[in-house]
Amino acid sequence: MGQTRIRVNNTPGVDADYSDLQEAIDAASAGDVIYIEGTGIPHSGTYHVNKAFLTLIGPGYFLGLNDSTQANTAPAIINNLYLDEAATGAILMGMKITGTLYVNASSAKVSRNYLTSVTLAHSNAMADLSLFQNYISGTISANSTNNCNAGIYNNIISVAWGQVFTASEEAILNIYNNILHSAYSQANWVLVKNSSLKNNIIYSTYVTNPRFLNPDPSYNNSVSSNVICQAELTEFPNNVWDVAIEDVVLYNEGGPEGKFVLIEGSPAIGAGNTGNDCGIFGTNTPYVFSGLPPIPHIFESNIPFSGSSSDGLPVHIKAKTQQ
Repeated sequence: MGQTRIRVNNTPGVDADYSDLQEAIDAASAGDVIYIEGTGIPHSGTYHVNKAFLTLIGPGYFLGLNDSTQANTAPAIINNLYLDEAATGAILMGMKITGTLYVNASSAKVSRNYLTSVTLAHSNAMADLSLFQNYISGTISANSTNNCNAGIYNNIISVAWGQVFTASEEAILNIYNNILHSAYSQANWVLVKNSSLKNNIIYSTYVTNPRFLNPDPSYNNSVSSNVICQAELTEFPNNVWDVAIEDVVLYNEGGPEGKFVLIEGSPAIGAGNTGNDCGIFGTNTPYVFSGLPPIPHIFESNIPFSGSSSDGLPVHIKAKTQQ
């Protein structure tokens, strides 16, 4: 209540509050909400969120792949985005970030975005990040000299080539209920220390050397209640090992998100640390298809180009509220 709501649309000729995203951020006050409309035209610069409790909301991603998403299936695309140290409590959702998201703000919430690369504590120490319900196609890294802690929950993190995590002992991460995948040819593609991994589904598509984590006790990781599609590491006994990913989730159907729905009889069912399911749907904050933000959205519209003095302009829309 009382928040200023700001529209950003970079389509030439559209009557929005702003066409330039940074100008909208600079004009906003702490606590305002910026709606970044989907146009398919990238916001191609580097943008800085530098005010506390600012909320940025886009329409989601993979909008043409799932039913009842948005009538306009164009995503809101940003190249590089910084959540600066001053952006305490910032919220980012529904965006497609094709460059890197740099998180320097404490107590930020980053959810329901398509992210290509994430860097934590890039310029300064940060704490209490919630990174959840995202589709992440690249590495999550943390600065080797700045302290940070983060909760990383219910994300699909699938890296075609490279490490899923690169973090030093300065980063303490709680990595729960994710899909973790890499085709990296090197071992130890989850490079974390002093961190906790629970209730994840972990698999590699590089057959020769699929080991995902260094079992050296000096890394001080807690690893339990995961479903891991590789031969057992005896250092981490309290997991489900040596199963094929096709025997855990749909995998060969359902698209980039639906492929991770658990199949009937999956070993991930009830295998979580509290008896819940492993994977992205196993908690009270399950993954949301297409990253639809938790606000009403129009998923079907029929708007004619012209009307008449007798009939007016007959507009038909269908809308629903997303949880």
